[in-house]
Amino acid sequence: MDGRAWRGYFAVGDELTSGVPDRKEGLYLGTELPPQHPLVRAGTPVHGPNLFPSVEGFRATVLDYIDAVTALVIG
Repeated sequence: MDGRAWRGYFAVGDELTSGVPDRKEGLYLGTELPPQHPLVRAGTPVHGPNLFPSVEGFRATVLDYIDAVTALVIG
């Protein structure tokens, strides 16, 4: 996982546990914020873009899901 947002896709061995590469892959996802958003411009940790694996349609599907869940909460 790269970037100050500290989220998105990470491959097996990309994350450390006690300083040693571990054997898991995963996703940490959140609402996408554009580069001009004040929190992103301020360099606030965990605010910014998600990093997605190169899987066709994956990014759009995940962002659609986040939008749908957010709409449920907001009502």
